[in-house]
Amino acid sequence: MINLSNYSLKELEDIRDKKIIEKMKLDKFFSMFLDAYPLDADDDTNESPLWKLYKQKLKEYQETENAINRIKFHIDQKCLKAQTNFRYT
Repeated sequence: MINLSNYSLKELEDIRDKKIIEKMKLDKFFSMFLDAYPLDADDDTNESPLWKLYKQKLKEYQETENAINRIKFHIDQKCLKAQTNFRYT
């Protein structure tokens, strides 16, 4: 996990935008995958290659979603800090 507090606001926005694109690609993957291979979502014991791919992509999706949320938090903190500094200077 990288330390996001060292990045500038512009850099954070660029990273966020890249992560959002990654998430959109994963959304498209899931839509196409589930249309082509309907899986039983309750079957955690299934170890087929398709099910393993689905689980791998789901983990990637969750990590991307978490990264986007962390980046948004740091962007909000930088904006809040900038507003506070502006008011008191």
